[in-house]
Amino acid sequence: MKPIVCLVWPKHCDYPVFRYNMKRFKDYFQDIFIGFTYHYQEEDYSNFIRADLDAKFIDIKHGQDQDWRDEGINQLLDLMPPTEHVLFIEQDFLIKDGTFFDKLFKEDHDFIYYMEGSRIHPAFALVKRDLIERTSRDFSAVHPKDHFGKFFDELGLLTQGQNIEDLGVVFKEDFYHMAGLTQNYQCFKYQDPFFRPNTFFYFNHKSSLLPHQSPFVETMRKINQFDRPKQHEFLDNFFPD
Repeated sequence: MKPIVCLVWPKHCDYPVFRYNMKRFKDYFQDIFIGFTYHYQEEDYSNFIRADLDAKFIDIKHGQDQDWRDEGINQLLDLMPPTEHVLFIEQDFLIKDGTFFDKLFKEDHDFIYYMEGSRIHPAFALVKRDLIERTSRDFSAVHPKDHFGKFFDELGLLTQGQNIEDLGVVFKEDFYHMAGLTQNYQCFKYQDPFFRPNTFFYFNHKSSLLPHQSPFVETMRKINQFDRPKQHEFLDNFFPD
């Protein structure tokens, strides 16, 4: 399988580890489609990201009172060329190395998903394109469900799907979902409490050491002033030596 990667990217934030991974793993993908979303923030790193990544980019057109992620995913899907599989992913989904994809992509699957607690999470989901089109393509956050909740419910009526952990990859060893990463950078900006601060501070520090940094690294370096653990039980696995 060689899916097209599909994701939205807030213009006001950068993710050095994700950019590093998209370059590392590019041979596993047919293409990468990224939609920049606007969230009423003055910072804009989209030009740097366009220059750094080999991908197809669009600026998402936002309508009044519409869900930004639903708009973004649908506009990206409308622009994609024919493909058998689409890979939805979030920038805080960490992958150790190519064996992750070797295990997941070696056989054809209708739907591969990542479970976080009791729910399927849109941090990582591979779906056949024809199944996507058999849903209402509603990726919005509909109470009480988060983004992709309705979409995953509709997929469940069409196919059983496979949990990625049933295909041989191991949580915290082969992959990890940070959760709350973008929000934590907003928490820093507005001086709100951090989500899982120790893990976030360690991750932010390691991220700030990667090459090819955008101006966003100045924010990351300011966060490095917070006390952080000297070591972490597994996060080092997801960074280059």
